[in-house]
Amino acid sequence: MAFGWGLGRVSASTATTLSLLEPAAAAVLAVLVVGEQLPALGWTGIALIFGSLIVLTAPVGTLRSAKTVPDEKQARQPGAVAVEPGVE
Repeated sequence: MAFGWGLGRVSASTATTLSLLEPAAAAVLAVLVVGEQLPALGWTGIALIFGSLIVLTAPVGTLRSAKTVPDEKQARQPGAVAVEPGVE
């Protein structure tokens, strides 16, 4: 019920990304609650899932975009794009 409630309040991409945690959370709960044994490869997989989700959910820095309208001199060169001074 809480899962359905949460899905109604987040974007589809966020819900999809966070749903990747479900198998990892189930494995951790199985170890903690039931006493299951998880091999090293399982812990490595969980670490990779958490690491990937951290990378996916980390805020992206602002990107500067180049002007796409060439000036007169550059317009004569095929494929040239005008770049604002100081922007790389």
